[in-house]
Amino acid sequence: MAFGLEMGDRTVGEAVRRIAVERIDGAIDAIDDPEVTPEKAVHTVRKRCKELRALVRLVAPAFGDAKAENRAFRDIARSLSGHRDAQVMSASFEALVAGRVETLDAAAVDAVRTALREEAAPAEGDDTGEALREAREALAAARLRALAWSLDAKGWNALGEGLEGTYRDARRGMRKALASEDGHRMHEWRKDAKSHANQLDLVAPVWPRVLKRVVKEAESLGEDLGDHHDLEVLSDWLERHCERLGGHDAVAPLIALCRVRQAELARSARSAGERLFAEKPQAFGRRMRGLWSAWRRERSAAEVPAPPAAAPAETMAG
Repeated sequence: MAFGLEMGDRTVGEAVRRIAVERIDGAIDAIDDPEVTPEKAVHTVRKRCKELRALVRLVAPAFGDAKAENRAFRDIARSLSGHRDAQVMSASFEALVAGRVETLDAAAVDAVRTALREEAAPAEGDDTGEALREAREALAAARLRALAWSLDAKGWNALGEGLEGTYRDARRGMRKALASEDGHRMHEWRKDAKSHANQLDLVAPVWPRVLKRVVKEAESLGEDLGDHHDLEVLSDWLERHCERLGGHDAVAPLIALCRVRQAELARSARSAGERLFAEKPQAFGRRMRGLWSAWRRERSAAEVPAPPAAAPAETMAG
């Protein structure tokens, strides 16, 4: 289930439909597989929806239904959020205190663990299974629509503007985020950076040996920014519930530890971001278009010429 262009794709439109159907099928398969836990199914569906939204955003300038499809996949992912924040906070907290428990207030650590465990537990009447069934219905409907998706442009004209636009948004978001290291702005940068990573992965086959490495760096940046956001959510929760957790003096060292780790993540994100987004957007767009053209020539050279009587086939270029 390749998440990207393939030599066998005759047109960009065909590639987009293929990729969309494959990602939707992957999400549905995770829901249907009895060996996949509900928690894992939720994670898989949410991940596939992010990939689908990046795909839609990539071709949005040439895709009249882009806004509606983006909302559809966003709503599917949101419908499965459930107790994710508490579960993520619990994982973030354990990673934060790992190897440091002896230097922290044991009672405060235990109080936080207990409270997070209570919040992560399914509420009475909560039915993840029903939410997954509803998500499956929405995905099945989206699959039918995806089979008929049509683009108003061909070749690079169907991809270039969206790719460059997402890169521009991520680059602009980086500048705003790093100027303040504000939690909200760092999170907004993460969303654009993750979308850029997914889109770059889609077009990476034009030069896989190089671009796949860049994709990994972009994904690593997204993980750092994701961890930064998770710690922001955790620290806000600690502040709101400090009395429940033993008082301000007990919680303050944990909040300070969150801030120290966030600063480390911000430094790592700055280092990666300044490299990934060093080019101006137009320069990035020109470079990617050049790689596309080289890839097209490689594809053309590898194709077996059609018989003289055959009608000319539609191609990626057309």
